[in-house]
Amino acid sequence: MPYLNQFSWILSGVIKVTIATAAIAGIIKLQQPQLQQLSARDVASPEDQRQEELNLSLMNRSPSFGLDNILADWAFLNFVQYDGDTATRKAVGYPLAPNYFEMITRLDPRFVDSYVFLSGIMSYQMGMPKEAIALMDRGTSALTPKDHPRAFLVWRLKGLDQLLMANDLDASQFSYDQAGDWALASSDASVREAGPIFKQTAEFIRTDPNNKTMLLWSWSTIYDQAVVTRDQVTQARARERLLKIGAIERKDEKGSVYFLLPPQPKSEPNSGVKSKSDPTATPTASPTPAIEPPPAPKPSI
Repeated sequence: MPYLNQFSWILSGVIKVTIATAAIAGIIKLQQPQLQQLSARDVASPEDQRQEELNLSLMNRSPSFGLDNILADWAFLNFVQYDGDTATRKAVGYPLAPNYFEMITRLDPRFVDSYVFLSGIMSYQMGMPKEAIALMDRGTSALTPKDHPRAFLVWRLKGLDQLLMANDLDASQFSYDQAGDWALASSDASVREAGPIFKQTAEFIRTDPNNKTMLLWSWSTIYDQAVVTRDQVTQARARERLLKIGAIERKDEKGSVYFLLPPQPKSEPNSGVKSKSDPTATPTASPTPAIEPPPAPKPSI
């Protein structure tokens, strides 16, 4: 089958193009000095939560004096502190997360890295994919491939949310097609290598969106991102979905979790293959291997 003919090409390409996971690892590494300086605040009590909400409201109304991106950075650092209070988040969840992301994307819709956290928390933890996608629309409307070498990432995240959470296949296909175009136009050579895979992913969504290989790849991507952002709730949800489609959980020699499918009938692509870790990933994170889906039949990831 055409899927099998090019499946090995896709897998070899994946070793070089797990761009999103490497990018997220970079965010964590860059934020570590700030995180070490920030002490987690206890906002579990109703009074403290109201104070937190008031502080955010005041920040949102404060004039930026033309320094919108700086105020957005400050809001993001406050969100990182808010997110880092693990005990409180387990107790009360993320009621203010939409407020943070509304402010950040309004002030600086070109803040590419913030969308990783937006997608993970609003779509997969809070169950608000439509709201998350609407905020990501700000990024895809404001950005161009020339603005940021990883601008494609916003389209890719939106495509995943549309596919897995909103069940909007047409929109997901369009988002992946755009992610491919933007990746191909990136100034980063490693990102450009991902372009053809995203383009063919869009075609794969159109032709066979319920294929187990596609679902394995998609939920593995979500799992990987949650590992790097230390989002245990989303990790658990992605793991549950992966096991539900019949994936097998394994650990590599370093103890990193990965998922694969058992051998499939000959009519299915052989997806039981574990890819190598991305050699460009930073040592601060332990992204798990992910499998990109095989491309759709020609003539059209």
